[in-house]
Amino acid sequence: MEEEELSGLENLEELWLGKNKIEKIAGLSKLTKLRRLDVQSNRLTKIENLAAQVDTLEELYLAHNGIDNEGAKRETGLALPFTKLDTLDLSRNRLTDTSPFAHLKSLSELWISGNDIKAFEDVEPIAGLELEGIYLEYNPVDKEFEYRKKLKEMIPSLNQIDANL
Repeated sequence: MEEEELSGLENLEELWLGKNKIEKIAGLSKLTKLRRLDVQSNRLTKIENLAAQVDTLEELYLAHNGIDNEGAKRETGLALPFTKLDTLDLSRNRLTDTSPFAHLKSLSELWISGNDIKAFEDVEPIAGLELEGIYLEYNPVDKEFEYRKKLKEMIPSLNQIDANL
């Protein structure tokens, strides 16, 4: 999306762009009041160009794309120190571990079901977060013995694991 396509929308707080064949997050630099961004079911492979939203973004929905760990760690994307990001949905992407989210201290909801997270070692990076809810089902790790119990031990603040505790 080009910058001029969003001109005059500086006060926009929510932007929903699902199912538009978008390949790159762009054109958002003037949307400094954006609280909710939905770019689900597109063709994204990386998360970038979100620096203007670092102090306002509360919810980011990026499910059903092609984002892998490298694409999730981009300097102008999730590597930024988001101060209000509460809900992050990266379900049905290509993630192999939770390292891209370890520094996101404001997160309370992390939805990463349907990726390729294989073992508890791959979840360990987010053990220090105060998450209230996590969706990890449809990852190989959900087949591990005592999966829910181990998650709760790893992240004691959880009160929602997948569809139930």
